[in-house]
Amino acid sequence: MASILLVDDDPSVRTVVSLMLERAGHRVSVAASGPESIELAEAHAPELVLSDLCMPGMAGDEVLRTIKQTCPSAICILMTGDADQSSAFPDLDAQFLKKPFSMASLLENVDSALCAAK
Repeated sequence: MASILLVDDDPSVRTVVSLMLERAGHRVSVAASGPESIELAEAHAPELVLSDLCMPGMAGDEVLRTIKQTCPSAICILMTGDADQSSAFPDLDAQFLKKPFSMASLLENVDSALCAAK
């Protein structure tokens, strides 16, 4: 399966989402902040980055733009509670996953993004 970098400032989201992705067979690295995620991305070059949009310090769109500079082939998914955010970032090559989401929806979006990139 894929190497995934999960970025979210909420510890419960990180725990649940990483567990579900690992159970689906993915290798998951977890970051609690933008700067931490950039360090992990530089060290491990993930195939997919799954990031919360609204985080303190460094928002998810900024995280993805920075990671794409060192990992241009990384697939990006932004998790957001605002469905209209997708039109706010026309320059960002990312899919959007509306919160709250079911685990089935999470896995479907991840699998779809990975398949589309092949």
